[in-house]
Amino acid sequence: MAIPLNDYYNKIAYIDSQGEKKYIYPSNMLAIDDITDMGRLANNYFLVANLCEITNRKLKALQKNLDEVISDLTLKYSFDEQLRKDNGGRKPTKDLIDSCVHLDNKYKEIKDKVINAQSQYNVLNSLLKALIMKKDLMQTLNSNARQEKSMTSVSGLSKIPPNQF
Repeated sequence: MAIPLNDYYNKIAYIDSQGEKKYIYPSNMLAIDDITDMGRLANNYFLVANLCEITNRKLKALQKNLDEVISDLTLKYSFDEQLRKDNGGRKPTKDLIDSCVHLDNKYKEIKDKVINAQSQYNVLNSLLKALIMKKDLMQTLNSNARQEKSMTSVSGLSKIPPNQF
């Protein structure tokens, strides 16, 4: 089974503080083109961390809204006359009420929003982790470059290019 990739790797849209739609490009953020460019990495990390936090707050608000909808619908279906009639005059069972709640359009609409917000949060959180990995890799590359430079200046020898033996 093939898993379709979203367009998240190519670009992620967000609204800036002036209300303007902007894009971040994860593939550009994660590219290692200049191992000395830590300033840009810090700015990217800050931007993605803020977007991640905003999305997390949105997700929590939607989850709260979903809980409220579930409570309202559970109460509504608990006293629904048609369900009582269909259940032989008895109060509807919890399973029947849960089924009605999950089939309700109000529930489905909020649940879809929660799923989308969770997906957005997961993507941003993964990008944040990838930026941390990039930072670690850049630090390692810088350290290795300094060690090589130190070794060649101490020995006075230039580095022999690979495959020159």
